[in-house]
Amino acid sequence: DGYFACAIIDEDKLLLARDPLGVRYLVYGIRIEEDNLYFASEAKALRDFVPSVELIPPGHYYSSKDDQVHSFKPYTPEPPDFDPEDESGIAHLVKETMLEATHRLMEDQAIGGVALSGGFDSSVVAGIMAKEFGIKFPQFTATIKRTPGPDLPFSKLMAEYLQAPHYITEITDEQILRILPKAVWYLESFDQDCI
Repeated sequence: DGYFACAIIDEDKLLLARDPLGVRYLVYGIRIEEDNLYFASEAKALRDFVPSVELIPPGHYYSSKDDQVHSFKPYTPEPPDFDPEDESGIAHLVKETMLEATHRLMEDQAIGGVALSGGFDSSVVAGIMAKEFGIKFPQFTATIKRTPGPDLPFSKLMAEYLQAPHYITEITDEQILRILPKAVWYLESFDQDCI
């Protein structure tokens, strides 16, 4: 439930596991001459220690027991029992699910603001946080200056409705070009959706 990259050591056995969506990065490498296994959350951390780095794919784990990577079936809760024709029942189920998810995110009290795109989902979460917790969290919106997109006015309306501080960052083409090499360095990916 959620995203993770973890290492579990039990006596002489090691298990490295990565969340099903691949949100957290997990790599490993073996230095054969020393029979040592190294692992990290980014490949560049291993480059001075092992000749090659292997990526643990999303939803997989490495086991030292057989020195193999295996897929695992993540926990999936039973789907709720509901009537697809019952609109009010579905609305209630969606509301309860959103409330539960937001409360779970707030448990560690580490949230200090909301990434408010102005779309439906971020607006609902911002609204729940304001109503349930009575805190006017700062709202942060990022947009491309050249093409701000249709949700920007809605982010402004939502922040005004919540009476919360709203910070808008307009990213320029020059900033994008300047940050690209650093983004690739930190993300270790050329995937345009990630970057």
